Order: sequence, then structure tokens, then C-alpha cells
Amino acid sequence: MSKKAVLYLSFLLPLAVAGSAVGQMPGSVSDVNVIEVVQSGQINWTAGTIRTTGMGAAPEEITNPVQAAALAERAAVTVARRNLLEIIKGVRVDSETIVENFITTSDVIKTKISGQIQGAQVVEKRNLTAGGVEVVMEIKLRGAFSDTILPQTPTFPQITEEPGKFVPDKVYTGLVINAKGLNLRPAMAPKIMNEQGEEIYGSAFISRDYAVTQGMVGYSRSMLDAVKNERVADTPVVVRALKSSGNTNTDLIIGNSDALALIAAARNLNFLQQCKVMIVLD
Repeated sequence: MSKKAVLYLSFLLPLAVAGSAVGQMPGSVSDVNVIEVVQSGQINWTAGTIRTTGMGAAPEEITNPVQAAALAERAAVTVARRNLLEIIKGVRVDSETIVENFITTSDVIKTKISGQIQGAQVVEKRNLTAGGVEVVMEIKLRGAFSDTILPQTPTFPQITEEPGKFVPDKVYTGLVINAKGLNLRPAMAPKIMNEQGEEIYGSAFISRDYAVTQGMVGYSRSMLDAVKNERVADTPVVVRALKSSGNTNTDLIIGNSDALALIAAARNLNFLQQCKVMIVLD
């Protein structure tokens, strides 16, 4: 068998493995979503949202029920906004950085995030006994928040490869990486590297507009959901990661043959630049 054929099989074998492992349809959205539960709320990495709750009550001296309800809701929103800030500070940007690092070193970023928290939406409201109010508030990781946090000027590094190593036989529309069992933790800007630690995909490789609007990668707990996800369209390549990497296990190492094949395919198809990447984890 030729070396080219070996690389080809190495690249596509994970697709067959993935197909045998996804015989059951996920039972609900919660089976698919990658949700990180944190103190006072949760980060939904699949939906790209942060949610938290806040409870409030009107001062005892307020006897007008309409005024009391308004003041209780205002107090609940204040608590929820404070909780959102604490959650946001701990969001992993990459393997080295959390959002708090940006907030403490840049007044501009601190001001922008403060404004975004003020604009967070109340998505649920519940009236409690004795006139109290509980609200659920949400802020999106994508859009304005990503625009504030992600690097401003991607460098688009040139990846070198030996000519003739691999020629893709079809038009691939995205990348799905199976990272189950690798203790991977989601982040806003993860990296994908080969076995020598050379970066194959990361914030320097993407179109910033795509990263801001839809995130650098999508996360799912289901291989079936990932390969059918509209993010990677009709013909995604599926690769099995070897291990997680980085100080907080947010990055992935893939095999050298898969890395070469991915470079060859992406060079002509731009799906990496357009952030058409799904990562499946536990």
C-alpha cells in the first residue's frame, strides 16, 4: 500500500469509528449541549450563552403592590448582573487566559464588558412568595462579547507541507473532532496541534468575522449531532484526537497524518478560516 493511501485511510478511519458509536439519537437537547455548571449559574458552550439567576425583594416599607413588584424585580436584576460578572471573569479564552486577565489589564475591555452586562436580557421571571422576584438573565458569548475578547488581527500563518503528501478526493465542508474521553475543557479560542505541538488551527488561522458571529468552534456531546450540524454542512471530515493539551486542557493534539491531510484539504477549501469546526467531548 502506498504512503499516500495510508494517510488517506488514517484521515478517514475515524469517520467509520464514529459511525459505529452513534447508534442512538440523543434524547433531548440537554444530552447534546455542553453545559458547564458554575457557582450561581452555567455556561452553555453549545448555545454560546451564560445564564444566571438573581432574587430580590422590595423594602418592607413599600406597601403599594405595583411599586413593590417593580423594586423587587430591579433588585433581582442587580443581583443577576453581579453574578454574570463573576461567571464571565472565569470564562476560559484559551489554555493560558481567562476573561478576568483582560478585565484587570484593560480599562477599555472592562468598560465594554460592563456595558454588555447592563444589556443582558431577562429570559425568565418568577414571582416568589411574600412579594419576592426571581429572574434568569442571559448574555451571549458570541457577537459583542467575542468581539471584545478575541484577538483583533489574525496573522494567517503559512503552513508548510511536503508536496504530494495528500490530495483530498472530495470537497469537505467542515471538520469534526472526536475528543471523547480526553478530559477536554471548552474555551473560546482552543487550538488544534499536531504531535510536535505545531498549531494547525487556532485564533491566528481564522476569519475574525466568522469567529465573532459564530464562535471559533462549536461544541457537542454527540457525534451524531456534530456530523449533522449545519456549522460543518454536508461533508465534514471526522478526526479522532489523540489527547488534550494546554494548562487547562482546552487544546487538542491530532495525529501527524491527520494533520497533513487536514492542511491539504483546508488549503483549498477555507473551511477552517470560516470556523467550520465541531468538537465532541464528554
